[in-house]
Amino acid sequence: GHRWLPGCHRTPRPSPVRRSDPPGVELMEGRRITLHCGFLQSARPGLSSGSLGLRFLARPTYFVVIDDVDRLEVWQAIKREFPKEGHGSRIIVTTSMHSVAAECSWGSHVYTMQCLDKDESEKVFWESVGQENKTPALERASEGIITKCGGLPLALISVANYLRRRGRTENQVAGGLTTEHCKSVACTLGDKILKGQDAEFLKINRALLQCYNNLPDYAHQSCLLYASVFPRGRPIRSKVLLRRWMSEELAAHGTVSDEEGVRSCLQAFIERCIVEPVEIKNARVARCRVHSIMLEFIIHKNL
Repeated sequence: GHRWLPGCHRTPRPSPVRRSDPPGVELMEGRRITLHCGFLQSARPGLSSGSLGLRFLARPTYFVVIDDVDRLEVWQAIKREFPKEGHGSRIIVTTSMHSVAAECSWGSHVYTMQCLDKDESEKVFWESVGQENKTPALERASEGIITKCGGLPLALISVANYLRRRGRTENQVAGGLTTEHCKSVACTLGDKILKGQDAEFLKINRALLQCYNNLPDYAHQSCLLYASVFPRGRPIRSKVLLRRWMSEELAAHGTVSDEEGVRSCLQAFIERCIVEPVEIKNARVARCRVHSIMLEFIIHKNL
């Protein structure tokens, strides 16, 4: 599997973890196992399948979900523990890294998660908000809110749940969500996600912060933040972006030339699905864009 952010895919709901299971391992119904990224990232070379909590490999068949792997060495540390003959067993790995997805797959067994289209986004949004909160004010503001979410289910559900909670309060005060409040949410969505002060935005706040903090270094973070100066909703010419980064000396890496540095930054963002190629020419990215919800995040992080 291949995903950009936690929450963009669905996995079976686990039963309560048994006391005998090690941290990071959830034994689910039957023979389905989920291993979580935080546990896997602490795995060290040389660990046995027993210490990794993989004793279930002795069973005839198994179905394993390894969630949110963001480094090649994490996968390499555990893949040798799996038998070469799986006898019909299945392993699913979710990741936001193209290189990890390629390493974990055989042939064409990579499923790239797609963002929701406009109709699907509207359906998810209104189902989560609830018909009782579908006021004329929110209908007018909804297009801007949904556009900023960029088809990301976690973003749509987060803001919809926030509006649903606010709707209960506003029903008692003003008879429903007002135009002023809906416009405020549309304008400050990135700020609410960045601060994560409301419970509804905690998950997406953690996901975007993890994505930002896990960039290789400060230079990559600076380059990403600079990308927020480009107009929203329009593809960015890669040559212009690279020249801007070079002129600001944002990607200077000692012995690495400026051009090599900025190109490696752009490639790192594409590898992590933060930046999406829009146009390819001569095997190079000619135009690109920052994902809508990440753009909201970095715009407000720059303030």
